[in-house]
Amino acid sequence: SIGNIIGGISTFCLGKKGGEIILNKLSDENKSRYNNAVKMVNKYGPCSLLLSWVPFIGDVIVAIGGALKLPLFQSIIYLSIGKVLRFFLIALIAINFVSWYNLLLFHNKKTPI
Repeated sequence: SIGNIIGGISTFCLGKKGGEIILNKLSDENKSRYNNAVKMVNKYGPCSLLLSWVPFIGDVIVAIGGALKLPLFQSIIYLSIGKVLRFFLIALIAINFVSWYNLLLFHNKKTPI
């Protein structure tokens, strides 16, 4: 989780330094997607970085947050919460899967008399 947070901070800083350069290299279709993401980040501010854990879009949102020069400290807090919540979600799914599996495995067995 610490590595994920450091990676997210790195992505944020890269967006802060190179956001304009990347924007100039995007295709028209990707510029439309970028603009939609920018609208979301502008609307929710640093809170949008709670989505940093979502595959494929999380890193883009973090980079856009950096490019839009969101406040660093608040961004790190929300980014960290998002990254840690992912591990809690994965653990919760794993625990429920094991419980469900055990229920199926042992429920149908008859006990000897």
